[in-house]
Amino acid sequence: MLHQPNISQQVAASLAHVESLKRQLADIETARRATHPLIRILTCPWCWRALRIARLFPRAWSGNICARHERQILKQSAARQNSEVRS
Repeated sequence: MLHQPNISQQVAASLAHVESLKRQLADIETARRATHPLIRILTCPWCWRALRIARLFPRAWSGNICARHERQILKQSAARQNSEVRS
């Protein structure tokens, strides 16, 4: 006859598995938060210039611009257009 664990043992094992998955998810989220700025910096030439590390990257700059610098560029463009309209 096969030994079958009782219901409380199965529930305890399932809860332990769920807790393990929660810890793994928290670790993944922590890693994502830690690497997000690094990924932005490595792909955005405006970040390279702002951090004065552009000399470490190839002259043919990437076409990727991070969301932060994209907003900055759009604001500058809008301000430039407004000043030209007023002139």
